[in-house]
Amino acid sequence: MATFARFAAFAPKGQAVPHVPQPPLPWGTAWETDNDEQSQLLSDRVPHVPPVPHGNDDAWNENDWQAAFDERAGVLEYDEGLPRSQAEALAREQIGKQRRA
Repeated sequence: MATFARFAAFAPKGQAVPHVPQPPLPWGTAWETDNDEQSQLLSDRVPHVPPVPHGNDDAWNENDWQAAFDERAGVLEYDEGLPRSQAEALAREQIGKQRRA
């Protein structure tokens, strides 16, 4: 086992130990609460982003539902090991429930 004396024999003589920077303190520490002024300066520079209006929420079309069905059937077939006919039947049932909801 290496000891400090053996390590010191290899260490260069007369050189100062370089400064090792410390990581910043995590969010929510007491240090962060002291920097309210700095936080306010940052929040002043970030522009306000308005929320997206509800009119932009497009409903799914038939292509979206077909893609969801294909993906679900593929997962059931390859990941669950079901035969293709059973996987498609189960996917049709599950996607149908989502569609009605």
